[in-house]
Amino acid sequence: MKALEFKARTEKGVIKIPKEFRNELDKEVRVIILLEDKETVRSNTPEFTAVKIKTKGFKFSREEANER
Repeated sequence: MKALEFKARTEKGVIKIPKEFRNELDKEVRVIILLEDKETVRSNTPEFTAVKIKTKGFKFSREEANER
């Protein structure tokens, strides 16, 4: 099974398929519609931020560094 993903707006119950996918859709397909809530829409802020740790002056062996 192959998945094609794109965003579209419906017009009177009709979803327009982008031109680049139309040649692949000449057979029966399974349609799954995902509605985006305001809560699930991601903002432009990154989810993770970089962490910098100064290790100058720390002395540890490879085994100590890899201990869990």
